[in-house]
Order: sequence, then C-alpha cells, then structure tokens
Amino acid sequence: MQLIRAFLVALMLCAPAAARDLDGIRQSGQLIVCANKNAMPISGIGDRPGFQMEIAQEIAKELGVRLSVEWIWAGYQARYTDCDLMLGVARDPKPASFLRYLQALTDVQVILVFAGPPRDVAFEDLSDKVVAVPSASLAHFKLLEIGADPRVAYKSEVAILQAIESGELDAGVVSSVALDWYRHDRPGAALFALSTDILDVTSHYPLTIALRHTDALDEADYHEIAAKMRDDGRLQAILARYGQTLSAEFDNPYARVPDEISEPDSVSVRKDIVEELEDLARRNREELEQSAK
Repeated sequence: MQLIRAFLVALMLCAPAAARDLDGIRQSGQLIVCANKNAMPISGIGDRPGFQMEIAQEIAKELGVRLSVEWIWAGYQARYTDCDLMLGVARDPKPASFLRYLQALTDVQVILVFAGPPRDVAFEDLSDKVVAVPSASLAHFKLLEIGADPRVAYKSEVAILQAIESGELDAGVVSSVALDWYRHDRPGAALFALSTDILDVTSHYPLTIALRHTDALDEADYHEIAAKMRDDGRLQAILARYGQTLSAEFDNPYARVPDEISEPDSVSVRKDIVEELEDLARRNREELEQSAK
C-alpha cells in the first residue's frame, strides 16, 4: 500500500505547473524561461547565450525583473516547470490552449548539408552515405528505405555540422538557423546546403518564443515590447550577432507553420502518454479526496 501511495504522490507531483501573468511576474521579480542548453544559436551556455536568450534578457529588462532559466531538453518537460516563456518554438497553427506566441522572429527551413563545393545531388546518391538526421523523422525513414546509413546520436546541430566538415559524416539534416550561425562563426567553413525536397521532405516555419498561460492583454504587452525592440534596432542587432535576420513575417499575426507540415496532435505518442498519466493522477486525487471524507 505504501508503494501505491508513493506512486500516486509522484503522479500528482507531475501535474503541469502554472505560469504567472505579467502582474505575477513583476511581483515575483523574475521572468522564467525554459530553454535547451544544446540549442545554439537559439539558446546555450557560455559567453554567448543564444539570440532568443538575449531577446528574453531584453524583455526581462523592459519588465523591470531579472531573468531565470530552467534547462530542459524536450518541449513537453516545460509542463513540469514554472517557466513563463519557452524558447525555440515554431508558431503552430493549432497551439495548446495555454500557449500564445511572440511575433515571428526568424524564418527556418530544414536543409540537407554537405561538405565541399556546391554540386548536384540526387536522392539515389545518398544510398551509400552516412547522414545525420533527427531520430524517427520522415527523413530518417526515407534514408533507411534506400539503404543509407542514418545517424541520430549527435546532441546538437552544431555537432552535426562539425562532423560534416571533418568528414565524419557525408551529410546531415539541420535547420537553416544552425547553418547560418555556423557560417557566421566560421566564415571559411566549406559547406553547402540543398533543400530537403530531394528527400521528398519539406519543412519551413517561423520560429518564435512561446508565452505560457498568457491572456490577450498580456500577449499585447509582450508584442509591444518586441515591436519596441524592433523599432530601436535591438532585435536586429541581437540576431546579427548570430548570423540571423529578422523574419519577414514579424508583423503578420497569422504567421504559422504551414498546415501541410504541422503534425496532428493525435500522432504524438509522448503527448498521449503524458495526458494518460495526468488523467490517472486526477482520478487518483479524486479517489483520495473521497476516501478522506
């Protein structure tokens, strides 16, 4: 019985944490962001924290509070934190009910990168190549179909690009944001990119910062801060330090991931598991409350 009770308590502790509205953030004196420490140039550790981390720092200054960071490696982990903002998020056309977005900050395209001078590459040319891909992605399965050697063990896109340049990999699927940063940091890098259309995989989307548990009024305040940063040049200066440019969709409130590449909620196995656990925790709480009466 003690083991069962301990399990139920653990489940209840996994219930999603609530973020604060702007009044709560100001009263607490801190703005909390969720970020991945291996997601440069978006976020990371070291002298250069990433362009979205720098943007979050400027937002905190505008609010008159300090910035705190909770490091996570997957988006779903934010459910169990107190973070107010989530970095490195695509503007999804079907966001969760508790999410709103800052304006589109950068435009992302998923690309296939090779070493050496630019040249034509056909899908069949990859059949005997070692290619880094996101695990269980469509590109992963496409490469397996033709007998290629897909690798999924790299912890960051920068690590993939380094492996391509060194010859450890023949190619890799990464974001245009990562390649732009890599070239900016290493001007002599002999890399070229092709669209993932050759894999019959197309992905492009606006990248932004997600606002958790924010109402329309607070969302408007966040947007006003970002617009002020754009107008005084701070946004562009931050982005330029990482080889990025401001999204052409910044002023478009409807900028979203195209519907044809937006993954339906129903195919997210991890999301289904989390929701089942939360439902079980809720039912167990109700049973415990009933038994305590």
